[in-house]
Amino acid sequence: VDADTLIPAETVAATVRAVRRGATGGGAYPVLDPPMPWWSVVPLRVLTSLYFQSWRMTLGGYLYATRDAFAAVGGFDEQYFATEDAAFCRALRKHGGRVILREPMITSGRKLDEMSNWEGICFSTRLVLRGRKALRQREGLEIWYEQRTAPKGPD
Repeated sequence: VDADTLIPAETVAATVRAVRRGATGGGAYPVLDPPMPWWSVVPLRVLTSLYFQSWRMTLGGYLYATRDAFAAVGGFDEQYFATEDAAFCRALRKHGGRVILREPMITSGRKLDEMSNWEGICFSTRLVLRGRKALRQREGLEIWYEQRTAPKGPD
């Protein structure tokens, strides 16, 4: 569970039920709080749809795994400075059933809200163009590593 994520009681109960039924891991759909900037709405919906429905993966705000499955995949891949949750989900595919819960996790959208529209568009474009290489170095991922209080640059 990320520090800025809340897990409702019904999501915890659904997690327990999924594990009792044989799930080795999974996660929950995100509900982002506060409302997102305009430039992030469509990309986030597309990403969420791909992650949860097509790829059967989850975002890192809330992941669960049995101890055996976590150990079998070697935990989180420390080569990644971002999206280690996606690498974990890919590895977990080989170790039994994953269940993406319908019950939500409530996670902060503050990182996106702190960026100007221009910064958000540039950041998203850079990640798409550089792919996994961009995630294996800290440079360019300042959104996760720098503390900010207000958007920078023009809107």
